[in-house]
Amino acid sequence: MNGAVIAVLAKVGDSVRKGQRILIVEAMKMQHEIAAERDGVLARIHVKAGDQVATRQLLGELQSQESEVSSQKSEPESPAPTNQESVVSSQKSERESPSPAGSDY
Repeated sequence: MNGAVIAVLAKVGDSVRKGQRILIVEAMKMQHEIAAERDGVLARIHVKAGDQVATRQLLGELQSQESEVSSQKSEPESPAPTNQESVVSSQKSERESPSPAGSDY
């Protein structure tokens, strides 16, 4: 979802561990921590604190120790094998609305 980067917690070249916070994005008055999906090296950061970001915007890239670039999004999607994909991105959360009373799913 659209928001603003309020903090960049790692820098290019940093080794990061799975679950380590990389960015904090504020959207709809809530802070969303963007964490590393796996161990690796932060290859690029495409945003800085104060930047406005949009849904699915590329925020950064994580490179594995074996020099293979892979993907990471703020919310996981079904993986698609490619050589290079976005690593850290802003993605709108899709939530189901509650069903009307008396209906079944």
